Amino acid sequence: MVLKAENITKTFRRRHGAVVALDKVSLEIQEGEFVGVVGPSGSGKSTLLATLGGMNSPDEGVVLWGNQSIYDWNVKKRAQWRGADIGFVFQVFNLIPYLSVYENISVGLALSDKDTKARESIARILDELDLAGQKDHTPAELSVGQQQRVALARALIKKPRFILADEPTGNLDPDTGRGVMNIIKLQHAAGTTVVMITHDRAVAEYAQRTIKIVDGRIDNTV
Repeated sequence: MVLKAENITKTFRRRHGAVVALDKVSLEIQEGEFVGVVGPSGSGKSTLLATLGGMNSPDEGVVLWGNQSIYDWNVKKRAQWRGADIGFVFQVFNLIPYLSVYENISVGLALSDKDTKARESIARILDELDLAGQKDHTPAELSVGQQQRVALARALIKKPRFILADEPTGNLDPDTGRGVMNIIKLQHAAGTTVVMITHDRAVAEYAQRTIKIVDGRIDNTV
């Protein structure tokens, strides 16, 4: 399945005026690719990722999943699509503070229609990400690296077709960051499509190809 953006534009209204976050951006992500998105802070990278993932409607242009425009769907259908096919990994982990590690991972299944047998795999993914000993802990009782691995487990547990990762190593020390990237690399090798924002050149090298965004536009000089 192809995820495609065609001439998407997004403008935010601020007190000091309008800010154009995306300016007629077009790109195509083929299923099975690992694509890195780079660019300076404020260039529109995170806005692009949210728009591709159905969370940020563009002012102009379309986002296509196959041949369907996802922003023509109603809110419920778009949420079901995200729950079934898209795994988000955020720089700010968005863990639910009053839930345990196990329960936070289970949230990924609650948003998916694949949860009948997938619940049996929580113990396995806890072992794979070295979190079994923390399964009953809340996020406040975890290190930053452990929190990121929980967020990653939550995204992976439903076996998404696409992973959209926004600076997945941004808050991590180099060793922990390499561990997280190795997990993402293994998921890609297993067939998952990955679109990843990063400012780190070493992390960007994990990608098969790189897209650079500057001032809301794709810079083809990469």
